[in-house]
Amino acid sequence: MADLICENFCWKFTSVQMFSFILTFHCISIIEKILSFCSLHVTDNEIQTMSWATVLEKVVHLQHSQQLCVVKDLTAHDIMMRLMRKENYLIGMLNKGVLAFPISLWIPGVGPTVRTGSNGMQHRLILTKPLEWTLNWCILQSMFDRYV
Repeated sequence: MADLICENFCWKFTSVQMFSFILTFHCISIIEKILSFCSLHVTDNEIQTMSWATVLEKVVHLQHSQQLCVVKDLTAHDIMMRLMRKENYLIGMLNKGVLAFPISLWIPGVGPTVRTGSNGMQHRLILTKPLEWTLNWCILQSMFDRYV
């Protein structure tokens, strides 16, 4: 009985390992295709010391040769807006006063007045790092989650 259980386990273990082995080679082939598609012709050592402006310039040049975006030509501004999309939403909510709260002026750490309510109450900005992380997780993470 123990031999049968051991043999069954060995077959299952071997099949899982073979599947993982095949999947690894499949993933490596996909990664090679991605690397050949968007190759910036930059070595690992160069990327560590390269300025962001140079990287943007290479991506824009790659856009002209390989059409990374089919709809329109990407500029450095378009690339930055795509990378900072989540942060731009948070900045917009702060600028519009959506995240401002009616807080008294005497509380330490209270920021500037963002807007004044209809009753004359001043809504002030207070955004600590833990509050920023919480807002990022609760609002922006679910807003940009592809599975929701």
